[in-house]
Amino acid sequence: MRLKALERLGETGKRKKDKEDGKGQKKSRRSGGDTIQYLREKSEQEMKLREKDQELEKSKQEEEKRKNDAFLNAMLQQQQQQQQQQQQLMVLLAQQNQLMIKMFEKNAK
Repeated sequence: MRLKALERLGETGKRKKDKEDGKGQKKSRRSGGDTIQYLREKSEQEMKLREKDQELEKSKQEEEKRKNDAFLNAMLQQQQQQQQQQQQLMVLLAQQNQLMIKMFEKNAK
């Protein structure tokens, strides 16, 4: 803009003549379709990325759930084993008590 203001009258005429002859620089604008296409592609890429992130998060959650389930099953098995051991101990103590009573009865006679 500033250069145009500083031009001499002869130079201005040459510039105008060059424009008319097609020698001057032509400004081209991108159409709105390019912008829309770019935004559409960007949106599709973002959607794909979000879907991948969701799938990854879902697989992480499934893995965490699987680990938690395995831990709970191990805890339940351990608890069941402890209960069985306690029952066996109670049976052994009862048998021992019966034997002790029989021994005292024999000794008392």
